[in-house]
Amino acid sequence: MKKIHKLDLILLVGIGLIAIVSALIDIFYVVVFPVCSCASVFYVSYPLWIMLLIYSSIKYKDKEEQERPQYVKWFMLFLLPILHIAFVIVGFIIGIGLKNLFQL
Repeated sequence: MKKIHKLDLILLVGIGLIAIVSALIDIFYVVVFPVCSCASVFYVSYPLWIMLLIYSSIKYKDKEEQERPQYVKWFMLFLLPILHIAFVIVGFIIGIGLKNLFQL
């Protein structure tokens, strides 16, 4: 089995945590409902991706294709919102479950 690259793992885990935390903030603290979940994709997820993209292009400029990250590429510009929405849905499910569990 092929191991996932360190930068790809940072991107996927980072976007997942950002989306889940923003969904939980929307459920527990924000009165106007999906503000943090929608804004976090533009203000946090895209800057994370851009930083990893710049770092990847500088560090792996002359490396072989096998050593480069697979997901930290230019085409993630189009896939990042879809991935973010998937993690936000998971965050909403977790948040609603916690809210119902603790009767908040």
